[in-house]
Amino acid sequence: MLSLPSAAEPLLMSFSIAFTEPTFQRILPLTVGAILALGRRTVTAMLRAAHGVARGHSSTYHRAFSRAAWALK
Repeated sequence: MLSLPSAAEPLLMSFSIAFTEPTFQRILPLTVGAILALGRRTVTAMLRAAHGVARGHSSTYHRAFSRAAWALK
């Protein structure tokens, strides 16, 4: 599991109910990467920014977004 700063942990863990455990384990590094990424927040840019904490093949992180319907409502 990703080690989170104590101030950020309650906020990020509150999102865990929206995902399955395997998907949530992919979302956490992407969230850290989104905070650290410069420029556009693409999955590739987020993975590059979260270089040390993103484990596994990059396709598993892309799959976290491609398998569900997402709406910005």
